[in-house]
Amino acid sequence: MNVFDLYSKRQKRFMGELPDVYQYENIPSSLRVQIVHIMNDALGDHGNHKTIENFKFIHDTLCREYGKFSLIEKEFFEYENYIGDVINFIIQCNNTNHILDVVELSFQKVGGDLFANTLDYK
Repeated sequence: MNVFDLYSKRQKRFMGELPDVYQYENIPSSLRVQIVHIMNDALGDHGNHKTIENFKFIHDTLCREYGKFSLIEKEFFEYENYIGDVINFIIQCNNTNHILDVVELSFQKVGGDLFANTLDYK
């Protein structure tokens, strides 16, 4: 995916308004939204069965590791929307390391799927 040097970014850089790139305390909301966009691009169309399986894997893995039934607060028996739950978790979570867990699992899933697909073509 390309990173564009947009006019607004160049202007902020010119005016000295760009924040320090290297801060590790929190993940800004704009980066969270960018993570969601990248995940959507990499994991596929929300109507695709494989995409739902990918998000279910991320959701279920994190729930098991965190000892939770769901990533976001809701009633126990409420219908699971894995894609929405993972996206809302990224947007709402206050724990930076947990967000990085989502990113790591997403990359592993995409990398594994790409590797598996290359084996199909041999």
